[in-house]
Amino acid sequence: MKDLLVDLHKLKRLESVKFTRKNEECRPFEVGGEQRLEFYARKAECGVFALGSHSKKRPHNLVLGRLYDGHLYD
Repeated sequence: MKDLLVDLHKLKRLESVKFTRKNEECRPFEVGGEQRLEFYARKAECGVFALGSHSKKRPHNLVLGRLYDGHLYD
């Protein structure tokens, strides 16, 4: 997952921001989890995001999403 996110960042180096810290509270599909994601997107002024995670239940999970007007769109 990390290598994939690094490659995506390299493709769009001038237009992307890469966060390296682990953010456990960024969970776009849970109630209240999208607030932290919207905060980071507003801070970086972005409209598209990629979020990688790994767990035993869902290994190698990649979420690509869009934001519209500072709120999670899809």
